Amino acid sequence: MKKYIYLFISILVFTACTDGFEEMNIDPNRPVTASSSSMMLAAQRSITRTLLDDNNIFTMLNWVQYNGSLGYRDQTYDFDWNTDQTYNNVALTLNNFELLRKQAIEDNHENYEAIAMIMKAWVFANFTEMNGDIPYSEALKGTEGILYPKFDSQESIYRDIILKLKEANEKINVDQNGPKVDSGSDLYCQGDMLKWKKFANSLRARLYLRMSEVDETTAKEGLEEIFQNPDMYPVLMENADNVGVKFIGESSSSNTNVFVQQTNSGTLRSVSSTIVEMLCENNDPRRTILLNATQQSIDSVNAGKWSEYEYVGAPPAVKSPFNSFEIKKVSTVGDDIALDYHRPVDVITYAEVLFIRAEAAAKGFNVEGNASDFYYQGIEASMKKWGVSDQSLIDQYLSEPFVIFDANTGVEQIINQRYIDQFHQALNTFAMIRRSGYPKLKFVSIGFANENGYPDRVPYAFNMRGNPNYRDVESQVVKNLWGKMWFAKETTVNLEQVYQDPIVYKFSDN
Repeated sequence: MKKYIYLFISILVFTACTDGFEEMNIDPNRPVTASSSSMMLAAQRSITRTLLDDNNIFTMLNWVQYNGSLGYRDQTYDFDWNTDQTYNNVALTLNNFELLRKQAIEDNHENYEAIAMIMKAWVFANFTEMNGDIPYSEALKGTEGILYPKFDSQESIYRDIILKLKEANEKINVDQNGPKVDSGSDLYCQGDMLKWKKFANSLRARLYLRMSEVDETTAKEGLEEIFQNPDMYPVLMENADNVGVKFIGESSSSNTNVFVQQTNSGTLRSVSSTIVEMLCENNDPRRTILLNATQQSIDSVNAGKWSEYEYVGAPPAVKSPFNSFEIKKVSTVGDDIALDYHRPVDVITYAEVLFIRAEAAAKGFNVEGNASDFYYQGIEASMKKWGVSDQSLIDQYLSEPFVIFDANTGVEQIINQRYIDQFHQALNTFAMIRRSGYPKLKFVSIGFANENGYPDRVPYAFNMRGNPNYRDVESQVVKNLWGKMWFAKETTVNLEQVYQDPIVYKFSDN
């Protein structure tokens, strides 16, 4: 990323006195070339703001039913809103990671090159999972004169991303004497190159499983290659390996997590009846961490009027303009999350890798273990990640009939637990639901196009639709929210079509 200063001067005037002129006119406070560490930090911060910052991107937290609606909206899914800001941020950040990659090649710094490749792979994966077919092979080539890149198929993008992640794994030099990465400028892995390897291979496993419904052969071969060769393809192996981003400075006042800031200022988010019922029906120890009891019940218990705390979720959609809920009468996101200044926003975790491995084993893939063991290990890793420290509570939960692994319903059980663990990883969960059809979601009102069911995609940005090549994919899209996504074998998600009033759960603890 070079900045050039063009000096329009008279050659006749300065011909005799230009020796050393360039050296004399370099401002030391404005470097000609940005450092790789500063480029990486800026790009990571930008994309984290766009894809991770708990900002409820495109109301996605409502789509996946982590959050719920307090009131009626005729068009729950607005099919033609402007998504240019997200698209522009994604495009700009991808360009910056590409510049980082090129500069790393010039500097012969294989570790920065590998990081740039992994970050690009992660961003492009999110991008294609949102939109479907997108510009990829010709993207980021504006300096080469390609102003309107073609749209590549999601299938071809997935296959190339997987190759890039494998290549990045091979490039990484974990030797103590290898090329150094500034730990303070690396929000994702703090300069730990072994952790970057684990990130790359764990992400590759996620993508292989995402492909498993449409290309089981490739998914099987890829997952077996990774999990049968841990020395060559290490993955996340403990919670300490989790890749997540902290929005924290020197003190709580400098926390920049928008979700934490909003909650601290009184902007609360209701949680969906879907997640409330999954946690409360089985007395999940994560309940008091992920959820708050209703404010009404807290006030009543504190005043000595009630003896129990109530948990109740807001429905994913209400059935009429006369049906609404007050924020004090529904549960909100738990304070242990919403007000935790030190909580990392997850990118990919050890628990997710275990659930990926469990589902792969349940599908008959040889991933060096059985589905039930990985399933139980995944639940325990999730519990500890979220802060459940009492082993007896974990053991008790694992013995509950709802939790005990049943090979006949194993895949659904695994994905239900992964759904709980990925609380507020909206984009990751949105792709998981469309790919698998699980968990079974509650009533949803689409309003203007109810017959189309659950959304398949995020609307293409206006800027993307302005690309002349958009006409090649336009026919795949139905009212901007629907249309076949390659990785989703069944894009129609199982929905309980009949509206249900949310269940009220009562507990003596909070």
